[in-house]
Amino acid sequence: MAVTISGQISRVKTFRLRPTFDACTGVALWKDTIVVSGVKDGMICWSVVSSQDGRPEELHNVCGGKYFNSLTVKHDMLYVSCPADSPDDRGVYGFNLLSPRQLPYTYKPGGLTFGITVDNIGHLFVCVWNSSIHHLTATCQLVAIYEDDVPSSPVAIFWDSGVLYLTSEYSHVITMYETPQQ
Repeated sequence: MAVTISGQISRVKTFRLRPTFDACTGVALWKDTIVVSGVKDGMICWSVVSSQDGRPEELHNVCGGKYFNSLTVKHDMLYVSCPADSPDDRGVYGFNLLSPRQLPYTYKPGGLTFGITVDNIGHLFVCVWNSSIHHLTATCQLVAIYEDDVPSSPVAIFWDSGVLYLTSEYSHVITMYETPQQ
């Protein structure tokens, strides 16, 4: 299905995030503020981008890890995926953007975590490298909801209007799933 954007783009802004980040891998909007994640000196980290000059503000280190992390924001919560080399670091970390210095919530589904998304009421979904999608339940457990019919190596996921859209590194398809009943 083609998407048409009406109107004219009158201005483009470019924010240069290096040398603050060695690589930038995720971006999200929180209120009127841009939040980015990436890697610096082998650490996955995130920062709020200043609306004044486009510079990342203080870096918040999450864990050691790979470049293929992602983030999503919902209801003042920032979730960062951490596909770390160390099993102790792997998982999803949740930060309250109103008090980012507090210790993060940590969710460990097992396996490498990549793409993450949140639905309209704050339920979290995460791609796990062992061919599954995990859902964060009300009791703060990451539970596999799709396993048998998930393509190998899911990497990116997006929620919209009750449907999850999933891409996989090797299958070259987009797979759609209905969101489970809450």
